[in-house]
Amino acid sequence: MDTILSAQHLAFRRGRQTILRDASLTLRAQEVVALIGGNGAGKTTLLEILTGALAPDSGSVRYHGQLPRFWLGYLPDKAPLYPQWRVREFLQTCAELRGVHDSKAAVDEVIARCYLQAVAHKRCGELSHGYRQRVGLAQAQVHRPPLLVLDEPTNGLDSEQRAALRPLLAGLGERGCVLMTSHNWDEVLAVAHRVYRLQDGVLQEIAIPRVASPHLWLACETLAQAQALAQDAVLQDGRFLAFAYDGTDAARQLLWQRLVALPGITAFYERYPDDAFQEKLSAAMRQSAEEHPHVA
Repeated sequence: MDTILSAQHLAFRRGRQTILRDASLTLRAQEVVALIGGNGAGKTTLLEILTGALAPDSGSVRYHGQLPRFWLGYLPDKAPLYPQWRVREFLQTCAELRGVHDSKAAVDEVIARCYLQAVAHKRCGELSHGYRQRVGLAQAQVHRPPLLVLDEPTNGLDSEQRAALRPLLAGLGERGCVLMTSHNWDEVLAVAHRVYRLQDGVLQEIAIPRVASPHLWLACETLAQAQALAQDAVLQDGRFLAFAYDGTDAARQLLWQRLVALPGITAFYERYPDDAFQEKLSAAMRQSAEEHPHVA
């Protein structure tokens, strides 16, 4: 996949506080990348540096390829809407300001993509929080930018609203690159291809394996047991294994029966296991503590 943006060894201080001390990342086309970290970790500051709104104290950000004039779509943690404007009017203005040639067609497309047909005639101030977030996502992508940056796109939404937005977030990665921040593990595992964790000013990448074909995941009690079974799996991730089947119910049942009979199996999963991600996260935290022992 083509690289859109790369950042090397970013550092940034605000007064006596070190926000970033060594942040490096790469963003590629057709992927969703999640940025995680605790409150105050510096995620929003990093987004501002990557998008050119803030200059780092040191380090570099490089934009690759022939980017269009309006190459960025951005959604801050609160959707930037004008309460008195109607949804269609607002999106039409965003499209025209960003040089979209056929702005009406672009607005029609993004209204359909974000499921805004029922509220397109309403004023933004009349919308529920969930719909306001959808309008924010729509304005960020109405000009088809190669890079979408979304700061907590499901912030303030309930579990049903979050679940409804996940297919939309995952689909955005098919059109370009999406960099999003999130505190929700289920959301990250559902949509992200890669994860960067920001803690103590340092970025660490955590890969999330993806299997294209229908499959089941299982957990082995030990890494040695997983390695012994790995030759029949399509993917191994530590003590976790993915086994593929052809997508039919009969094949899934046969696979299930075969896997249940294997020794040392502790759990089964329909998708990439949260347990696997948490183990990687713990390993990343230990590695960070070993590499930066001076950081409190």
